[in-house]
Amino acid sequence: MMPSLAERLTSRWRSLRARLALGRVEARSDRVYDQLTREDLSREDPGLTERDFSSLFQPPEARVDRFLGLYTKEGGQLALERYGFLQMLREKGFDNLLLSTDTSDASRHALRIHFDQRDPEHLLVEMVLGFKPLRLRNGTSSKMLSVEWLLMQDPRRSFPSDRPRLPDQQHPGLGLFYWQGQLLRLMATRLECDGLMNNPQQFHNGSLYGKAMKFVDPVDEGTLRALERDLAGVPLGEASHAVDAGRVREVGGDTFKWKAHPQVLPISLSMQVYFDSKEYQSDVVEVRDRREFKLEDAPA
Repeated sequence: MMPSLAERLTSRWRSLRARLALGRVEARSDRVYDQLTREDLSREDPGLTERDFSSLFQPPEARVDRFLGLYTKEGGQLALERYGFLQMLREKGFDNLLLSTDTSDASRHALRIHFDQRDPEHLLVEMVLGFKPLRLRNGTSSKMLSVEWLLMQDPRRSFPSDRPRLPDQQHPGLGLFYWQGQLLRLMATRLECDGLMNNPQQFHNGSLYGKAMKFVDPVDEGTLRALERDLAGVPLGEASHAVDAGRVREVGGDTFKWKAHPQVLPISLSMQVYFDSKEYQSDVVEVRDRREFKLEDAPA
């Protein structure tokens, strides 16, 4: 059923308000980025011995390395304070914040923020990042900051009735998705990557990230936009559950199955040129307009 005029106007107003808020977040983040130096981010406490310093990392037996080759614990803490991210967590009632990193796997570095205790019940933020190469359809090779895992949750809250649990979600989110996205964008820029990349495992992940990112393959991008168009009248969580349960079918075709593919926020000029090319954009439009999806009723 098509949404009513009032519903469409409400949706457009929320979208405009979100874009304005995101613009303010981006502007503030960019100002902080310009003020921070690589020396700030890689500084260490001169009063610490190597034994003392290693004890700051989690797990304790992990090798003492800089997070992604740049950030010390002090530098990372400074950045999160300057960007206001830790203060926003404190405003949500998390006072005793515990930052830790795990660099024991050279290909996948983890950063975690707990409150009060370092255990799963007190985990607020966990992100696992690494560097990966990416070859575009035009043959260009790129260095990407890859988001292998990203979790932001409030383990103290229950799911509200108007925002049910998303697939694979254990606790409600923190409401800091845009802020976290800006931090990742600026981190990729600082580390001289061509872009920020992830492989969304669920439809709702692809749609949320898709507000700023695009799938490398225009077929995947066009498919996402067709799904968003045809499921526009359904709340995102419900739509994602429907895709996961096999209740979304392509008109004249089979049940749609979501598959994870590379999705990118372009940073370098070469990456932006690829996504801005007429060939890429026309391919996206062709796929979007050709594919049509239908939501089937849930079993009685």
